[in-house]
Amino acid sequence: MTTHSGPVKVAELTANVSAHLDGGIDDWPANIQDGIYTALERQANRSRASFEIVQAVCGHDVDTGYYVHVIAVGVVLQ
Repeated sequence: MTTHSGPVKVAELTANVSAHLDGGIDDWPANIQDGIYTALERQANRSRASFEIVQAVCGHDVDTGYYVHVIAVGVVLQ
């Protein structure tokens, strides 16, 4: 277990995808991974935090279709 003294930030990303994606982020196609990591890097630069993805799932909504939902936790760098 790692402990940090800085404030904790949580980043969430939800994006529609065209089909179900099996597994977690490491199993998803490179273009999906790249988009997620790019968005997370943008958020990290804005908040000056170092993020780690703690959950990445693909779900389905009967109204909007398939989506990915990613939660990342970060510690503000001081």
